Amino acid sequence: MALFMDDVRISTPRNRLAKILEGIGGRTIADMSSDAESRVAVLAGAIRKFAAAQVAEIMEIHRQGEIAMFSESRRVSSLAMNIAETAGAGQMHPLGEAARGVCAMIDALIADGVWHTEALEAHLNALVLFSCPHAPGEKEMARVVARLSELRAAVGITD
Repeated sequence: MALFMDDVRISTPRNRLAKILEGIGGRTIADMSSDAESRVAVLAGAIRKFAAAQVAEIMEIHRQGEIAMFSESRRVSSLAMNIAETAGAGQMHPLGEAARGVCAMIDALIADGVWHTEALEAHLNALVLFSCPHAPGEKEMARVVARLSELRAAVGITD
């Protein structure tokens, strides 16, 4: 059977999203995204303070010694995860990556009993360095983040 143009139908489905957008004032996704980014920029200072407080709490546990770090490892991991989850919004990506490294190291401890004091200390030092008001430039921080990743790989910890 041969098809003729009269047999072909072209249809355009209803745009259900258009009705939703009309309900919110006809604003586009780009407009809403830009507004959200502006609001996050306003909050950046508060996000940085929050991250600094989390780093300070981790370092307070660290000052108590290795036994405290080991026994409070789940708390340290939770604090580091708080940093990792919020750092990007505060334009502190290297801090977030260092915090993710702390989480990976503690996950290895919990899952496999692997504890690397010196490697963990390198990550903690990076947290302090990256959260200080006079943190190094982006290139230097990127180098440190890359080296921390290499360090974790060298001691058998996967992210």
